[in-house]
Amino acid sequence: MLFQCNVNYRKKNNCAHRILVTDLDTIIKGELSRHISGLAKLKLLLDKEIEQQNERIRGAKQRLNMAEDTLRRLELELQTAYESYVKGLTDKETYLMQKESYEVMISGIKEKIEAQKEAIFLLENQKPSDNIGLKFLEGNSEVVEITDELLDALLGRIVVYADKTIELRWKFSNRSN
Repeated sequence: MLFQCNVNYRKKNNCAHRILVTDLDTIIKGELSRHISGLAKLKLLLDKEIEQQNERIRGAKQRLNMAEDTLRRLELELQTAYESYVKGLTDKETYLMQKESYEVMISGIKEKIEAQKEAIFLLENQKPSDNIGLKFLEGNSEVVEITDELLDALLGRIVVYADKTIELRWKFSNRSN
């Protein structure tokens, strides 16, 4: 079976703008393999980006835990300062200075905790590069057989020129090969 030049075929002219299906099959397999290889490399980059994103989230959560621990310690120290005042171990003026100091630190750490929670929320909802369409790469990235379904899904048009060069127009990109 031959693929013929679309223009001359419609005009019913006999021309040399044609190519054997077996040659076309080899060409398409090569081009698909090249594209899939590129997508496989892209998937590795996306996996690395996702791992880096997860590492940033883990670091942000650790900082949040440290800030929450600091808040608990400050609140405990404020409670201890109050108990010292109540027992008469600390005078009123010293206690009020301590209380004001602790309340400023507690307020600041609470703001930092809220900011860290917001940062974690943003990190968790931030999507690394869109990897839709790469699921088929898992396991096998070599084109073994070209089925009609695969061609229908990926190939938009095949153009055969007079010098027997072939242009493959893919549905999944704006580029031709």
